[in-house]
Amino acid sequence: MKLNESLGEVQDIMRKNIDDLLLKGENLEQVGSKASALRDQSDMFRKNARYLSLQQLVKQYAVLGLVGLFILLILGSKLGFFSSGFGLFGGGGSSASAAVDAAAAVGLEGVVNAASGGAVGGTPA
Repeated sequence: MKLNESLGEVQDIMRKNIDDLLLKGENLEQVGSKASALRDQSDMFRKNARYLSLQQLVKQYAVLGLVGLFILLILGSKLGFFSSGFGLFGGGGSSASAAVDAAAAVGLEGVVNAASGGAVGGTPA
């Protein structure tokens, strides 16, 4: 009898240990899923923080940048960067007058007269 009682106690203890291990395994799975969710949320937070930081930087310096650009445009126009030979916005006349000058340099007077409004053939109309 004593042997059966001890065997029964050992079986009860082993069942309890197995139940505890299964419960711990489930708890570990829950901890793992919570850790995964926390990692995903931290990545989302990092992305949002970067976006908000960039957005705040733009808000902070946009007006200053626009004022600086406006001043540069005014200075550029006063110094002649947009009308002289720099080639930024027009520099040096129209393409039609450039074509007439090029044709006259080669000796195509008929083309020069036609381009300048005269008749073809060398005699003005």
